[in-house]
Formats: sequence, structure tokens, C-alpha cells
Amino acid sequence: EPIKSMPKKIEVVERLVKQYGMTNVKTLVPVWLGLKDDSEVQRFYERMQAEIAARGLSENFVFHDWVPVDLMPEYFSLGAVTLALGNFVESFGNSVYESLGCGTPTVVARISSHREILPETLIDKVDFDDHDTAAAKAAAILNERRRTSQATLDYLHTYYRIEHQLSRYADTIISAKIAAPMQYAFRPITPQTRYMLAPWCYRATAPDGTPRGIYHDYLAT
Repeated sequence: EPIKSMPKKIEVVERLVKQYGMTNVKTLVPVWLGLKDDSEVQRFYERMQAEIAARGLSENFVFHDWVPVDLMPEYFSLGAVTLALGNFVESFGNSVYESLGCGTPTVVARISSHREILPETLIDKVDFDDHDTAAAKAAAILNERRRTSQATLDYLHTYYRIEHQLSRYADTIISAKIAAPMQYAFRPITPQTRYMLAPWCYRATAPDGTPRGIYHDYLAT
């Protein structure tokens, strides 16, 4: 699906090849398991492959068979950097953190839960659609042959280990209480009224600190 960031990855890989001179970079793209049964997804792959060819990047992309779950640790470990640059809103995007857990750094867009799951100092984040910064961060990871830092691994094991997540989910379900009905209260707007951004919005800034505007998860802009 486009929202899972394939068009964005093409933009970043083009910069890696043409601006950073990484002509031997290989981008692995799994071919969805149900591809033969979904004509719309087939057309999407065809459009992406045509776009890749038009930009002269066919040698830099490898479309391969779907990877079974039991081989995902090896798959993530094989990579040098994982790109997660789409605008798909989800509660917890596992692949980003599974990759980090396998030692492979991730460049992730600040969308939805990715803004909060790990602190900025423990993962490479970029604003959605900021291909230049994404390419710069990916190039740095590749040039330095960087792997996941011990601080990031420690944080993942402390806060997101499976046993911890399961117990928190169970506690939330078992301890749930019916809340009291909401009471209507008229609150007139005055010069003293203050507002806060909704959780699906945040103030985006350029790498130099210049304000870029307010990003809206559900509008992807």
C-alpha cells in the first residue's frame, strides 16, 4: 500500500545513489503473499517498478518472495538500515522495533505512535515526507556501519519486552471500569481560553529548528 512508504523509499534510495554516490545499495522489497489474488496490489507493484526503472534505479531494488515469520530475525539482521517512512497510523508498528532489536538501525517517520514509543535520542526520526533528512540519516548509518546502540536495546528490553507488554494488556482489560457519564458544561471562549493540539497532531520543525507547520496524522500533511 502507498501508505506503507514504498514511494518514499524510492525517493530516499534515489538520493543515496545520486547524491551520496552509493551506487551499490540494494533495497529489499518483499512481494506480498497474496499478490496473485489481488489485481489492485499487482498494479501497485507494477507502478512502483515502473517508477524505479524511470529513475534508473532498477539495479538498486530487489523484489523477493515473502519472508516467513520464523526467518524475520535473520531478515532484519541481514539489513544495514530499515526504512519506515509511510504515514500509516497504527498503535504500535512492530517492524521498526523488531529491526532495532535485531541490531539494524531504523529511520522512521514521526507519525502516530512512532513519535512516542522511543525517545528521539534512541532512534533516527524524520518528519513525514522529508526525504532529504531521511537520506542523510540513512547515509550516515550506512557509512558508519552503525548497529543498534546498547542504550536503545536496553530501553526496548526494559519497556517493551513481551512479558511486560502481555501483563500490561491483561491488566488493562481485567481492571477496566465503566466511567461515569460525561457531564455537559458550557465553557464560553474568552481571551484567557487556552488550546492544545490533538494527539494526532504535532509541531514539525526543520533540522535547523525552523518551524515547518503542524503535521496531521489523518491528513498525512
